[in-house]
Amino acid sequence: MSNPPGSWPGNAMPPTQPGPGWHQAPPPGMPVGQYAGRPPQPGPHSPVGWQQQGAWQQQGAWHQPVPGPPSGGNVQKKILGILLATCVLALAGFVALLILNRGPDYAHEDYEAPPVTENAPDQVQIPATDEEAREILRNNTAYPAVAPDHVNCEITPMDLDGLDQATLQERMNDFSACLMRVWDRPLAAQGLTMFRPSITVYASEMSTACGTIAADEYNAFYCGADQMLYYHLELHRALPTVNTPLGAETVLSHEFAHFIQGRAGITGARHRLMATMTDEEILALTRRSEVQADCLAAQWVRANMTALEVDDGVVAGLITLIESIGDDPDAPEYRNHGAPEIRRAWFEIGLGTGEVHQCNSWTAPEEQVR
Repeated sequence: MSNPPGSWPGNAMPPTQPGPGWHQAPPPGMPVGQYAGRPPQPGPHSPVGWQQQGAWQQQGAWHQPVPGPPSGGNVQKKILGILLATCVLALAGFVALLILNRGPDYAHEDYEAPPVTENAPDQVQIPATDEEAREILRNNTAYPAVAPDHVNCEITPMDLDGLDQATLQERMNDFSACLMRVWDRPLAAQGLTMFRPSITVYASEMSTACGTIAADEYNAFYCGADQMLYYHLELHRALPTVNTPLGAETVLSHEFAHFIQGRAGITGARHRLMATMTDEEILALTRRSEVQADCLAAQWVRANMTALEVDDGVVAGLITLIESIGDDPDAPEYRNHGAPEIRRAWFEIGLGTGEVHQCNSWTAPEEQVR
């Protein structure tokens, strides 16, 4: 199958890249972007009290004289003391139970996502010089941001086989509120102006600001020309690994990461540099963009692990998904997203930390973005 250049997999607006196929990067104006360990277990317990030598053999204990019967007043005091101790113990047990059963402190609980918009408030900006472009990539304004450890989006994972086009589009646009809950405040705190982009689900030929998308372009992509997201209704049939639990949400999170790159100036900086690069240099730059989006997508997963009860099985399925859309080593001319093991490595970085600067692929050694 063929997919729009630079979409899922891919990223919007890159200059023309070599060769056909869903791996190739987009021509100008086309879409972009496709889209840890357990703590150490405690050691053996030390001996408990009743195992201590001689503890139950206290010398002379059974030789002590038996006291006489207590007076009436003492009995009443003893009963009251027992009742009071019982109440204190019961209250302490109740408090302890509340503490043990209390969930995490969810971040941004008072957050209300803005309405979905189909019109970006501004255009992706292109820096004036190559030097400015490189500075934006390496030391971006967004890098000090930190995604929250826990959010509570209260979403139901999408059943791709059970949703028609209109319903899936509605569900995906509802889901974008969760993406905003994770990213809006941390990025706004760094001076980025965020908005909530629309997500269009398509199943037939469609005209976009990034060009015409064919009906058989089974893809998900971010279009830098209008800063909106697009998703093919049958993507999970063309790429079965998308049908893993939270697979569609992770694909959209990857595309939303490209949207973040657009808002942060990364997309414009990349295209400024690509304008004078060779094909091989363009592929290398595009790979850096894609693995950064993988890392940011994983940070969305990380933020939702508790609320959505993301277990090891779900994580393993998402890693398989990321690996499945890695570059084909037998087609080096289409190496625009990163080898499977490279994509996995960046995804796992995002699973381990919410610090956005850890996803800075632009300063990573070449062997980490091959």
